Amino acid sequence: MQLIIPLKLFKTAIFKKIFYNAGILASGSVTSSIIGLVSFALIARILEAELFGVLALVQAYALIIDKILNFQSWQALIKYGSETLKDDRKEDLTSLLRLGFSLDVGTAILASVTGCILAYVVGYFLGWSDLKAQMASLFSIAILFNIEGTPTAILRLFNSFKHFAIGSVGAAILKLVLVVIGYYLESGLIYFVIVTMLSQIGGYIYLILSSLSLLNKKKIGLGKYVPNYKEIKNTANSFEGLKSFIWTTNLHGTVRMATLNLDVILVDTLLGSVATGLYKVAKQFAKIFTQFSQPLYKSIYPELARLWSENKTTEFASVIKKFSFITFIFGIIALLCFVVFGEDIIYLTVGENYLGSLPTLLWYLCGAVLSMTAFPITPAVLAMGYPRISFKVLLLSTLLYFSFFFFLVEFFGLQGAGISYLLLYIFWSIIMTFYYYKYLRKEVITNKNIE
Repeated sequence: MQLIIPLKLFKTAIFKKIFYNAGILASGSVTSSIIGLVSFALIARILEAELFGVLALVQAYALIIDKILNFQSWQALIKYGSETLKDDRKEDLTSLLRLGFSLDVGTAILASVTGCILAYVVGYFLGWSDLKAQMASLFSIAILFNIEGTPTAILRLFNSFKHFAIGSVGAAILKLVLVVIGYYLESGLIYFVIVTMLSQIGGYIYLILSSLSLLNKKKIGLGKYVPNYKEIKNTANSFEGLKSFIWTTNLHGTVRMATLNLDVILVDTLLGSVATGLYKVAKQFAKIFTQFSQPLYKSIYPELARLWSENKTTEFASVIKKFSFITFIFGIIALLCFVVFGEDIIYLTVGENYLGSLPTLLWYLCGAVLSMTAFPITPAVLAMGYPRISFKVLLLSTLLYFSFFFFLVEFFGLQGAGISYLLLYIFWSIIMTFYYYKYLRKEVITNKNIE
């Protein structure tokens, strides 16, 4: 890997396009993260560690239920929808979007109802207090409005990235206003649970409305009735590999969400609500910096898919290498900032009661650096046409992660959770990099034989 990135890198059309789209997304995510950090700090200060841990727990529970049962169809819709746009097959695109909305709405209802009921069952077996079970059940109502999979695909298919920025910033501002009101009124846990729900719901609704408005401008209708089972089945069968792609990417998302949220529930079970509050602080600060790679992920995937389909393996590999380097540098800077100024940052934001989260945060940031460095590998493998490989590697890494999680938390307490996160991305990045180079070499050899 080159240690110096040549200036001409930023002058090529593909990098300009990736950075432009990523810049639009980043403007929203960075702004919303900064606003969100203010809300986060105010909530943490007024609830203190124990009740703040309860809020973190119910959010994690709802997200897990959401990911397990609620389909997020955007990756499949982008892949197959871009083909219909390329060939100007508007009727096929309409059928595909109707299928997407049907899956989104149906699974959102299922996930929300299941979440509301299952909270009491899970709470019983994990020894939750009545308050935890009630708040988890209440928060599950927000899942009902999470039908953003198809809207997300629509906005990305037509390069309307600005709506993601507007939606995320708008939701963050709504939350901050309500949090400030609650802060001065010295409101309790239930108020901040409802506020968090409302901000999420507001973001979901905005994406839905903006995507429907965009379809209207493009003169693409969705029909006036809900598609029946036969139509859904016919649409799914008419696109080769669609069903497999949807299932694989959703399973991938489910396993990925386990590493991001199931650990919160385990920390609460093993160490209690106070430790959960500290752990949430560590994860939240790390999340702010890992969001730098998320806009790049969303904008790089379509370009990698195009390069791979055109057999431009040299440029394909160059994109991966350069963006890995960029995110690595950013991650190292973030880590060093917290090594030097971590205590001051925590003290000035969430307060001295959360200073105990710093050691865990530093371990977590080490894992985040690896995650950010290797982020282009996942869209690369998907662009190559191997979604099952990506899923299998993530599943294996996650199983190893939770195996170490119990052992390390038992012996090292909260820091063990951070160490486990670092080990997760050591395993994942090594295995994924191996498969990436394996299939890249295979393609290069195939092209040479054809020539």
